[in-house]
Amino acid sequence: MRVAVWTLLLCLCGAPCAAGPWPRAEGGLFFALSAGAADVSLWAEYGLRKTRWIAADLRRDADGTVTGALIFNQALPLPGALADRAVAAFSTRSEVTRSPDGFYGSSTRITLSAGIGFSAPLSGWATAAAAYEYSETSEKLLSDWSLGLQLRPRFAAFFQGEYERALLSPATRKLGATAVVHLRDNLRVTAGLWRNSAGTGELRLGTWLEF
Repeated sequence: MRVAVWTLLLCLCGAPCAAGPWPRAEGGLFFALSAGAADVSLWAEYGLRKTRWIAADLRRDADGTVTGALIFNQALPLPGALADRAVAAFSTRSEVTRSPDGFYGSSTRITLSAGIGFSAPLSGWATAAAAYEYSETSEKLLSDWSLGLQLRPRFAAFFQGEYERALLSPATRKLGATAVVHLRDNLRVTAGLWRNSAGTGELRLGTWLEF
């Protein structure tokens, strides 16, 4: 069971506060492209060490807003036998946004995430993450969870929930379900359906390539 690989698919299917706590292998590269009605995004990861990796996130929204971010991730030590099944990580995200009018903004996010793999009754994983984000105009609390199941050797499904609350603003929630098809050893494609608390739905398609 390649829990770390499947967990990285989280970044294809929404905008979670963390892409997953499993580290990327040292020297490993990962590229992902996803698209929906609201945006198109490109994600890249590189493994620096056994427990440290970096990621870059580039997104263009339908209204012309462009966002770029750099994320540093560090796996955290866990005690005893727990480390054989579970992982935890700390990450920082620095983000710059350019509006359609040419104005720039920035934000910083810190995240704690954890995940655990299991093999019965099905192979899969579960993750949870919580984050705090600060920008010049707002502060946000974010959280997300995921449950992934490998149903066939070349087919997996996972379910996600996201929560976001900005200071002095109503909370927003999203739920999603995604199918993942393994085409080759290093190539997969995804199709997911999302629905937010306002009742709006979205279809997201994605693909990724791993080296």
